[in-house]
Amino acid sequence: MDTRQAAQRWAEVWERGWPRHDVAAISGLYAQDAFWQQDPFRDPEPGYLARVFAEEESAHCRFGSPVVDGDQAAVPWSAQTRLANGETEDLAGVSLLRFRADGLVVEERDFWNRRLDRRPGGWLRVCRLAFAYRAIYIASYAKGSTAAVAAAAALQAAG
Repeated sequence: MDTRQAAQRWAEVWERGWPRHDVAAISGLYAQDAFWQQDPFRDPEPGYLARVFAEEESAHCRFGSPVVDGDQAAVPWSAQTRLANGETEDLAGVSLLRFRADGLVVEERDFWNRRLDRRPGGWLRVCRLAFAYRAIYIASYAKGSTAAVAAAAALQAAG
Protein backbone atom coordinates (compact mmCIF):
# COMPACT_ATOMS: atom_id res chain seq x y z
CA MET A 1 0.00 0.00 0.00
CA ASP A 2 1.24 3.49 -0.84
CA THR A 3 2.25 5.53 2.26
CA ARG A 4 -0.14 8.38 1.40
CA GLN A 5 -3.04 5.91 1.18
CA ALA A 6 -1.98 4.22 4.43
CA ALA A 7 -1.74 7.57 6.25
CA GLN A 8 -5.11 8.75 4.92
CA ARG A 9 -6.69 5.45 5.95
CA TRP A 10 -5.10 5.83 9.41
CA ALA A 11 -6.58 9.35 9.79
CA GLU A 12 -10.04 8.28 8.58
CA VAL A 13 -10.23 5.24 10.87
CA TRP A 14 -9.11 7.32 13.86
CA GLU A 15 -11.60 10.09 13.02
CA ARG A 16 -14.47 7.57 12.92
CA GLY A 17 -13.19 5.28 15.66
CA TRP A 18 -12.33 7.77 18.39
CA PRO A 19 -15.87 9.13 18.94
CA ARG A 20 -17.19 5.55 18.89
CA HIS A 21 -14.41 4.34 21.21
CA ASP A 22 -13.77 1.58 18.67
CA VAL A 23 -10.62 -0.07 20.02
CA ALA A 24 -10.84 -2.93 17.50
CA ALA A 25 -10.96 -0.69 14.41
CA ILE A 26 -8.11 1.52 15.60
CA SER A 27 -5.98 -1.41 16.78
CA GLY A 28 -6.36 -2.93 13.30
CA LEU A 29 -4.22 -0.10 11.91
CA TYR A 30 -1.11 -1.33 13.74
CA ALA A 31 1.30 -4.20 13.15
CA GLN A 32 1.32 -6.66 16.02
CA ASP A 33 4.78 -5.58 17.19
CA ALA A 34 4.27 -1.85 16.54
CA PHE A 35 5.94 0.73 18.75
CA TRP A 36 3.48 3.42 19.88
CA GLN A 37 4.65 6.18 22.18
CA GLN A 38 1.48 8.00 23.25
CA ASP A 39 3.29 10.72 25.21
CA PRO A 40 6.82 11.98 24.49
CA PHE A 41 7.73 11.96 28.20
CA ARG A 42 6.40 8.53 29.14
CA ASP A 43 7.08 4.95 28.18
CA PRO A 44 4.55 3.38 25.79
CA GLU A 45 1.49 2.09 27.64
CA PRO A 46 -0.01 -1.25 26.60
CA GLY A 47 -3.79 -1.05 26.75
CA TYR A 48 -3.73 2.74 26.37
CA LEU A 49 -6.79 2.96 24.11
CA ALA A 50 -9.02 0.88 26.36
CA ARG A 51 -7.99 2.94 29.38
CA VAL A 52 -8.51 6.39 27.87
CA PHE A 53 -11.74 5.42 26.10
CA ALA A 54 -13.11 4.16 29.44
CA GLU A 55 -12.34 7.61 30.90
CA GLU A 56 -14.21 9.46 28.11
CA GLU A 57 -17.93 10.05 27.89
CA SER A 58 -17.76 11.54 24.38
CA ALA A 59 -15.29 12.89 21.85
CA HIS A 60 -15.34 15.05 18.75
CA CYS A 61 -12.17 14.96 16.65
CA ARG A 62 -10.70 16.10 13.38
CA PHE A 63 -7.68 14.78 11.54
CA GLY A 64 -5.80 16.84 8.97
CA SER A 65 -4.17 15.87 5.71
CA PRO A 66 -1.08 13.69 6.08
CA VAL A 67 2.33 15.05 5.12
CA VAL A 68 4.22 12.11 3.60
CA ASP A 69 7.91 11.41 3.05
CA GLY A 70 8.97 7.90 2.05
CA ASP A 71 7.47 5.39 4.49
CA GLN A 72 6.69 8.11 7.06
CA ALA A 73 3.83 10.54 7.58
CA ALA A 74 2.85 13.31 9.97
CA VAL A 75 -0.86 13.78 10.68
CA PRO A 76 -2.21 16.75 12.67
CA TRP A 77 -5.32 16.28 14.79
CA SER A 78 -7.49 17.98 17.39
CA ALA A 79 -10.24 16.80 19.71
CA GLN A 80 -12.68 17.98 22.32
CA THR A 81 -13.64 15.38 24.89
CA ARG A 82 -16.01 15.17 27.80
CA LEU A 83 -14.66 12.87 30.47
CA ALA A 84 -16.75 10.49 32.54
CA ASN A 85 -16.05 12.59 35.65
CA GLY A 86 -17.60 15.72 34.05
CA GLU A 87 -14.35 17.42 33.07
CA THR A 88 -13.77 18.58 29.52
CA GLU A 89 -10.53 18.78 27.59
CA ASP A 90 -9.27 20.24 24.35
CA LEU A 91 -6.46 18.32 22.67
CA ALA A 92 -4.22 19.31 19.77
CA GLY A 93 -1.42 17.19 18.41
CA VAL A 94 0.45 15.53 15.61
CA SER A 95 1.18 11.86 15.14
CA LEU A 96 4.45 10.86 13.47
CA LEU A 97 3.93 7.52 11.76
CA ARG A 98 6.04 4.93 9.94
CA PHE A 99 4.31 2.31 7.81
CA ARG A 100 5.38 -1.03 6.46
CA ALA A 101 4.60 -2.12 2.87
CA ASP A 102 1.15 -3.54 3.74
CA GLY A 103 0.02 -0.17 5.19
CA LEU A 104 0.14 -1.09 8.88
CA VAL A 105 1.80 1.24 11.37
CA VAL A 106 5.09 -0.06 12.76
CA GLU A 107 6.02 3.07 14.68
CA GLU A 108 4.02 5.99 16.06
CA ARG A 109 5.15 8.87 18.19
CA ASP A 110 2.50 11.31 19.37
CA PHE A 111 3.15 14.90 20.39
CA TRP A 112 0.19 16.76 21.86
CA ASN A 113 -1.01 19.29 24.34
CA ARG A 114 -4.10 19.43 26.49
CA ARG A 115 -6.22 22.12 28.07
CA LEU A 116 -8.26 20.62 30.89
CA ASP A 117 -11.27 22.19 32.56
CA ARG A 118 -11.99 20.41 35.82
CA ARG A 119 -15.28 22.22 36.43
CA PRO A 120 -18.55 20.69 35.22
CA GLY A 121 -19.94 22.84 32.42
CA GLY A 122 -16.56 23.77 30.98
CA TRP A 123 -15.33 27.20 29.94
CA LEU A 124 -18.78 28.74 29.58
CA ARG A 125 -19.41 28.12 33.28
CA VAL A 126 -16.03 29.67 34.14
CA CYS A 127 -16.92 32.82 32.18
CA ARG A 128 -20.32 33.09 33.85
CA LEU A 129 -18.78 32.67 37.29
CA ALA A 130 -16.15 35.30 36.55
CA PHE A 131 -18.90 37.72 35.53
CA ALA A 132 -20.89 36.92 38.67
CA TYR A 133 -17.90 37.44 40.97
CA ARG A 134 -17.17 40.73 39.24
CA ALA A 135 -20.78 41.79 39.87
CA ILE A 136 -20.44 40.96 43.56
CA TYR A 137 -17.16 42.90 43.76
CA ILE A 138 -18.83 45.95 42.20
CA ALA A 139 -21.88 45.54 44.45
CA SER A 140 -19.68 45.48 47.54
CA TYR A 141 -18.64 49.05 46.73
CA ALA A 142 -22.05 50.21 45.55
CA LYS A 143 -24.66 51.76 47.80
CA GLY A 144 -28.04 50.16 48.21
CA SER A 145 -29.16 46.57 48.53
CA THR A 146 -30.48 46.24 44.96
CA ALA A 147 -26.97 45.79 43.55
CA ALA A 148 -26.07 43.18 46.18
CA VAL A 149 -29.29 41.23 45.50
CA ALA A 150 -28.60 41.35 41.74
CA ALA A 151 -25.03 40.15 42.29
CA ALA A 152 -26.15 37.26 44.48
CA ALA A 153 -28.75 36.27 41.86
CA ALA A 154 -26.08 36.37 39.12
CA LEU A 155 -23.80 34.13 41.14
CA GLN A 156 -26.59 31.66 41.86
CA ALA A 157 -27.56 31.57 38.17
CA ALA A 158 -23.95 30.94 37.14
CA GLY A 159 -24.03 28.05 39.47
